Amino acid sequence: MKINLFNNMLDISLLTRFKTKIMRDVEKQIDTIELTPGPKGDTGPQGPAGTHYASCTTSGSTYSKTASVTGFSLVTGVRVSVKFSYAHTSGTAATLNISSTGAKMIRAYDGSNYANVTNSFSWKANEIVEMVYDGSYWIVTASSMDFAPRHNINGGTF
Repeated sequence: MKINLFNNMLDISLLTRFKTKIMRDVEKQIDTIELTPGPKGDTGPQGPAGTHYASCTTSGSTYSKTASVTGFSLVTGVRVSVKFSYAHTSGTAATLNISSTGAKMIRAYDGSNYANVTNSFSWKANEIVEMVYDGSYWIVTASSMDFAPRHNINGGTF
């Protein structure tokens, strides 16, 4: 069967054979890909296969947050989801030190640029915050609640 495409006659059987050959080549490539899962930790998938998970129970008034993850290495691009037991209430910018790899400033996008996390721009108690290490800072990429600027109005924080 032939069709007219842009004033050119195309043979459908040739197109079908070409598509079939491409599909076979792609399937061969897929068969040769090896997926190596990352190491397993106490809290689920870790390493290249997933995001690390940790709980941070450091007081809200303490700016230097700590958490522990089995087999953790601080490398550019590593992701971690941290459940913070307390909102960050310190006026000093928050840092995060996972498994004694060194405290790094936590930064988040505030709508116009990246800002340090302080008591006026923080997570809530029991919020899970996902971050990626960019080689210098922990950058907030997502949160389970409403990580957002906080405003102190008439003695209440909103």
